[in-house]
Amino acid sequence: MPTQELQSGHRYKVTNLKNKDACLDLSGADNRSIIGYGWHGGDNQKWEAKSESGGWTLKNVASGSFISVEGGQGNSQDGSKIIAEKSPTVWNMEKDENGSMRMSYKASDGSDKSVDLIRHGEGPDVTIWDSWKPGSNQCWQFDEA
Repeated sequence: MPTQELQSGHRYKVTNLKNKDACLDLSGADNRSIIGYGWHGGDNQKWEAKSESGGWTLKNVASGSFISVEGGQGNSQDGSKIIAEKSPTVWNMEKDENGSMRMSYKASDGSDKSVDLIRHGEGPDVTIWDSWKPGSNQCWQFDEA
């Protein structure tokens, strides 16, 4: 059952709404790339949510690094990769009408950028893209892990 409200300090499995086989996964290949990958329950697929500065940070349980965007939080370039970094990005979490969450931030050009499983949910790359509703490839289900 999807989590209705995030709880600070709790750990989550984060699954794409369009592609239920794609969980946010810190890649073991480089310990930096965040990809959509099938759930196996490893700590590299678990994310600790923390309420911070009016938004949320997500820290990887295995590495202690945070979900961020290549080029920094002000980056407005569509297709920029979601990566793991030591410094956190603060994400807006907006509940969608289906109960899932959209993770987004306001870019330096004023646009809203959302975490997006590319190719309309096919993956495996996870990027930022202009927020698009009802784009279920930009919706994420948080389940306690």
